[in-house]
Amino acid sequence: MKKSKKTDIKPNPWFLKESQARPTDEQIATRARAIYEARGSLPGHDLENWLQARRSCCTNATVRLIDSFRHDYLSQPVKSSTKGANP
Repeated sequence: MKKSKKTDIKPNPWFLKESQARPTDEQIATRARAIYEARGSLPGHDLENWLQARRSCCTNATVRLIDSFRHDYLSQPVKSSTKGANP
């Protein structure tokens, strides 16, 4: 059996599938419920709660993508090339 070579290439977090980059309806609903309860369970603000929850969840997803990018790509040491460098 032939062994496959392991590569050091990591997937770019900016090209995640849409389902991984966006919050689910369940996540938004959970956040909307928390907003509803934080407002004292006042009725009549369903859409407002949902939209605020969606903005919050989308912002969190974006922050996670940026953090992932920073961690995966910016924290790696820069490989310097000595080829053609003047001493």
